[in-house]
Amino acid sequence: MPFSVPQNYRLLPNDNIAGGVDALVNNIFGRNNIALGNSALRSNTNGGDNLGIGLGALGSNIRGDSNLGIGSGALAWNSTGSINLSIGVGALAWNSTGIQNLAIGVHSLLNNNGSNNLAIGCLLYTS
Repeated sequence: MPFSVPQNYRLLPNDNIAGGVDALVNNIFGRNNIALGNSALRSNTNGGDNLGIGLGALGSNIRGDSNLGIGSGALAWNSTGSINLSIGVGALAWNSTGIQNLAIGVHSLLNNNGSNNLAIGCLLYTS
């Protein structure tokens, strides 16, 4: 049975898949990206092998490679960081250039811009 693309999803050049308003809308040279959710991988132009699932996931990624962001705002401000994995709303949201980070949980490693970090759990706010 041939592969069929679900309604509202788009097969793009360079083996990219996008689903959602403005998902992967600026891609030029990036290859093997999957963007599911409004504005997921929106700014990506050259990055490859990225997976963004959720509203704005990897939304500012430009040249970062091999990133995985699952959850609204996961890796939202990543621009050139690579080999990052974030699962949870806002996980690694402010990382822009850090590499090899793992964040699991709501807002985990929220303000991180370093490399080789691991965080599991939610960032708690206190007053």
